[in-house]
Amino acid sequence: LPMGEVSLNCGSVYDFGCCIGKIALEPTSYLFRTIKLATSYLNVSEIAAKLDDHFPTMTFYDPKITLDDYRTLKLSEKNELTSMFGHYQTLPQWDRTTTYALYPTWRSFEQWIADSAKDLLCVLRFVNEKVFNTDTFDSTEALCTSRRRDLESDKRNQGARHEQSRGESDTMYSQLLYRIKQLSLRGSAAERDEIDSAAGTAMK
Repeated sequence: LPMGEVSLNCGSVYDFGCCIGKIALEPTSYLFRTIKLATSYLNVSEIAAKLDDHFPTMTFYDPKITLDDYRTLKLSEKNELTSMFGHYQTLPQWDRTTTYALYPTWRSFEQWIADSAKDLLCVLRFVNEKVFNTDTFDSTEALCTSRRRDLESDKRNQGARHEQSRGESDTMYSQLLYRIKQLSLRGSAAERDEIDSAAGTAMK
């Protein structure tokens, strides 16, 4: 990635989603406020090093590519991507205090890699086969089929910390649905029935 020494916001979508859930449960506390979410910042070399540590049979490194060099790659979206990374280089690092307060059990980049290792391998194999046309890895189809079989086992064997986080998000979701139903009391009978039906479907 053409980021030089500029660090990227490496928070996970799941963790940010839990933050948004808590904000939705307390809307009056966040009215007219701009909330910027961040958990950790890493540059490309640091990201590569952490991936290298977790996958010892693979090699990750930062090629130190510039924006101008990136624009010359044979990618159909190269101009849009170059503009995006150029914009990222101008962004300051956001304060993380609000994120930590909203969701104290956020995951570090290393924890995210550990939780997502099998999915990451599936994606890497797909990219090597379909984008770079190499067969360095085992069959993508076989790997992803195996990954699907492992999903149920993974859910049962996840650590206590992840189960606690999921329980917290489920609780927030239930509270949010309850809040929606309470607010719907101000509407018409038809609107209340529609919201009740939607809430019941979502809870299933």
